[in-house]
Amino acid sequence: MAGAEIAFAHRSGAVAAATRRPPPTYEQARAARNDVVATSDQCNGEGCLQRSLATVMLCRLRGRWPTWCTGVRTHPFSAHAWVQAGDRPVDEPHPDQYYRPLLTVTPILKASAGRRDHLGLQRPRFAPCRKLAAALRTRP
Repeated sequence: MAGAEIAFAHRSGAVAAATRRPPPTYEQARAARNDVVATSDQCNGEGCLQRSLATVMLCRLRGRWPTWCTGVRTHPFSAHAWVQAGDRPVDEPHPDQYYRPLLTVTPILKASAGRRDHLGLQRPRFAPCRKLAAALRTRP
């Protein structure tokens, strides 16, 4: 039944509306991270993936959407997941550019006006492609 609920949420635009949340301040994201670390032994210490995902979900429950990142370092190789408030990593022991981000999930701050898809998100306009297609159709 969960699949049907997810499909309904996508069709109804509930997912798009839910993702347009303001990002947290550094203090709000830090408070969420501290709450996660204080209540979960698995998230305290070396569990960066669990900790970062739990922090993101707790921020979401509080009405905010932080930036979630995963990245690597090559010498020596190491992978890491973390949460950012703005461009600042939240309570990370490493310098800001220690890991190179590979995947970053940012908040959708504001949908712009114009055409929308089934999620209520902005659809790109392909006017040059349409003009080219029209020109190609009129050729002999």
